[in-house]
Amino acid sequence: MSARRRSTLFAPGHNRALLEKMSRCEPDCVVLDLEDGTPPAAKDEGRAVVAAALHEVDFGGAETIVRINAMDTALAARDIEWLRSLDHFPDAVMLPKVDSAADLAKFEELLGRNGVPLWILPTETAVGYRNLDESCQYPSVTAVIWAAEDFAADIGANGSREPGGRLREVFRVARSNTLLAAKAAGISAIDTTYVDLKDLEGLRREALECSGMGFDGKAAIHPSHVTVINSIFQPDDASIEHAERLVEAFDSAGGGAISFGGRMVDAPHYKQARRLLARAGR
Repeated sequence: MSARRRSTLFAPGHNRALLEKMSRCEPDCVVLDLEDGTPPAAKDEGRAVVAAALHEVDFGGAETIVRINAMDTALAARDIEWLRSLDHFPDAVMLPKVDSAADLAKFEELLGRNGVPLWILPTETAVGYRNLDESCQYPSVTAVIWAAEDFAADIGANGSREPGGRLREVFRVARSNTLLAAKAAGISAIDTTYVDLKDLEGLRREALECSGMGFDGKAAIHPSHVTVINSIFQPDDASIEHAERLVEAFDSAGGGAISFGGRMVDAPHYKQARRLLARAGR
């Protein structure tokens, strides 16, 4: 799992100006979006812009991810053909609307190579949600984002959120199950975007909840959200120092249960401390 995926910022692949601005808010990951963010009439333009951006744009060290179109569309085959032609390949490829591991195997077959790091969005359809565990366990998958709006449309829900912004129950269940599937598979769990761009307090509450649950980060569609997300998912200095001392003490003792700070700690505490340090970029 990548050490640091607190924030994942999406931008339309055909908009070079927005791609060039992505690094200003210091996201850990950037998604150059050839799917929903790029209009149907601009797909070819989007591929050309993204290819140039991968070569020319400074993304500030962020993990660069290209989201292609869904595998059940004709656009996906053209996207994959384009990926094969790239001189500068992204760090990872994001596959939307993944119905099962068969979609991932088909992608690798068409690409002609295995092991390209994959980010997946399996909860955009009810079928994908049903096969969530299977898709997360696929060897090339390194991160999963659960998505609310496409899922709502697929199951016929009247929106994903209640008045006030709280997720409806079915979507809270999907969020929790995505988190558990990711942790079981040993991959990053990324929470969905918060779509009210001006409600930074609501974003902060949701990011705090997800961070406390164990999510590794949260997606964003606006730079102002990245700043909030990074602040929530970044451990404070005292927590980092405590985790570093715990890991050092545990390693020095060779494992097992040890006395640390007047308390007995063992393997789960050690694992938690290492996760915190990874989120902090240590």
